[in-house]
Amino acid sequence: MPTVLSAEEAFSSEAGIAAKEADSSPAVEKSGRPAGSMPVFYKAASLHLLHYIPKKRSEEIYTIEDVIPLYHTEFSVYVGGHHVLGMQLVPEGRPISWEQSDGYVRFEIQKIEGHQMVEIRLV
Repeated sequence: MPTVLSAEEAFSSEAGIAAKEADSSPAVEKSGRPAGSMPVFYKAASLHLLHYIPKKRSEEIYTIEDVIPLYHTEFSVYVGGHHVLGMQLVPEGRPISWEQSDGYVRFEIQKIEGHQMVEIRLV
C-alpha cells in the first residue's frame, strides 16, 4: 500500500523532493483518488530499451536501415529498498507483469522494436 502524505510532509520527504523537482511531471499522481483524500506521491523512473543494428556505409557514417525486433526479453532492475507500485510501457500505457524480490524488480518485455520505454513507479 502506498504511503499517503500531506503536502507539507511530502515536500519535506525524499519522495516529495523528487516530485517538487519534477515540477509538473507525472511523478505526482493526483487523478483517480476519492474526493477528500490526500494525494499519493511516488517516484517514476524511466527505462529506455534500445535495439538497433548500425551499418557502416563509409569511414565516418553509421546508418540504421533495418530495425530487427527482439521478442520475449527478460530484465532485472535493481530498485534497492524502494517498493514498486506498478510498471507500464510508455507511451502505450499498457501495464507490465513484474515481481519484486531481493531489491530487484524482474519483468519481461514482449517486443522491442528499436526503442521501448518502461515507466517504473516507486515508493
